[in-house]
Amino acid sequence: MKNKKEMTVKNGKGKAERAASAKLKRLLYTALTAAVFVLSMSVSVFAEEENPLTILSNLEEFIFGIIRGIGIIMCGYGGLQIGTSFSTHDPSQRTMGIMTFAGGIIAAFSRQILTLIGVG
Repeated sequence: MKNKKEMTVKNGKGKAERAASAKLKRLLYTALTAAVFVLSMSVSVFAEEENPLTILSNLEEFIFGIIRGIGIIMCGYGGLQIGTSFSTHDPSQRTMGIMTFAGGIIAAFSRQILTLIGVG
């Protein structure tokens, strides 16, 4: 069997050269992997020729829809508090229920209220 020195001379590469070659390969594979990830995540976006005011109007509809939904939930919870306050004879819970119910009505009809006072 040949010793290690003779094998490295025969292969033509020393330990330092093999380490540098391994680092270069690792760097190349890392760069290629990053390039594949970047290229696979690209998405084509096609913008429609739409009026920007239409987009803002749609956003306004969405936001007021969310506020209306929250207002309806508040109305339901306030009604539940009022009902349970009658069964437990708790006036503070009744007051909180009435306030929650009134806040829910204001939130549910916020768009109509703003239109009525001339803001919207």
